[in-house]
Amino acid sequence: MADIKTRVTSFRTQMTRFVRELTPLLDEIGVPQSGRAAFIPAFPGDTTASLDKKVEELNSAIGKKEGAEQNPDKGTAGFPR
Repeated sequence: MADIKTRVTSFRTQMTRFVRELTPLLDEIGVPQSGRAAFIPAFPGDTTASLDKKVEELNSAIGKKEGAEQNPDKGTAGFPR
């Protein structure tokens, strides 16, 4: 998950740089502010919330398989043999 977050953050930086570099070119040819939204790349939603939710789901599934640290359920990885 950390790798995905790192890649998303890196790409956001690249998108910001792209817009910063493109803006003077759009100014130069006279593209009005009202028409510039089409030139701004962005993720359509909140990527962090989706990844955080998945981390919680995975941690929960791992917890169920490993059992609780104190008094683990029979059949889980933490149950003494």
